[in-house]
Order: sequence, then structure tokens, then C-alpha cells
Amino acid sequence: MVRWSQLDEKSQSVAENIFSTIATARFLQGSDDAVEAVSFMELRHAARHSENPISQSLVAALSKNSRLQCDFYRLIRDGSVCCFSRQAAADSGETIHRKTGNYQIRLCPSKVEQKQVYVVIALEQEKNVVPNAMFIFKSGSLLVKKALSSPHDGVIQILDYADSDLVLALKDQETEIYLNES
Repeated sequence: MVRWSQLDEKSQSVAENIFSTIATARFLQGSDDAVEAVSFMELRHAARHSENPISQSLVAALSKNSRLQCDFYRLIRDGSVCCFSRQAAADSGETIHRKTGNYQIRLCPSKVEQKQVYVVIALEQEKNVVPNAMFIFKSGSLLVKKALSSPHDGVIQILDYADSDLVLALKDQETEIYLNES
């Protein structure tokens, strides 16, 4: 199987046109998928552009179409610079630290505001590829997409509430976390 990232720009453009044509043909044929029709370009845009949130129509389509979910998951996985796999069970039921390769994620409670948590993403080597997006999946379903800021001294920090979707998903042992670059 050829990964999207292995294709040159011309091949990617041809593939996008083919996928768009297929989506249009399904729509014109009035297939059952027509209501949930999402073009490959829309799916790819959601996966590759960290600064844009995922549209409500795409969220709805992903929740109803397992094949689309698999395609989106594959796009994220193929574009990732690192993956934090599901954790083995721990006594506490929550995880506050994950490490893979030269990347690590830690959750650190705020000393100023008890309801807040720092999400700290450490790039352990200067030559690491710098991610600009985080995707968190559970059982192949997207839970969170988060744009990341530029690192300072090899660290990306996010301040969020302890009960936010992001923090709860990071604590869940069953989630997979992908750090991606555009």
C-alpha cells in the first residue's frame, strides 16, 4: 500500500480529483451515502490543517460512516510524526504521562488554579519534527483535534481545565494520541 505522504504533488492532485469525482458520482446517483457524502479533499483538509476545526457536517458523517472513519484515521496515522498507543492498565485508571521515541506528554496540575491542568509536550531532541496538531482517538473514533503552538525550549504547553475533553481524553488509557505536522 502506498501512503499519501509518499506521493508527489502531481499524484496527490490526481488522486484528489478522482476521489472528488467518485463522491460527486455517488451524490448524482442518489446512493444511500449521498446524504453523508464527504469529499476526500474535505477529509484531507480536516486531517492536514491544524488551525481549522472539523466541520459539524464532517463530525456527523464520521459518526455515521465507519468506512469514512477508517479513511480519516488512516490519514491521521499516515501523517503523524509520532503515536502514543493505548496504555496498559494501571492501578489508578488514569494516565498522566506518556512517552514514545523522542516525544513525551505529561499532565501537570496548575499550582495557581486547581481546576486547571498544563498539558506539556516535550520534544526531547532539537532535531525532532515539530508537530502542529494533536488528534486523540478511542476505538478509531475521533475524540479531540487540537492545534498546537510552536515550542519554546523544546516544550509545547497547553493550559486547559481538568474536566475538558482534551484532558479527559489524555487521561484515558484506551486512547491513541497522534502528533501531526501539516
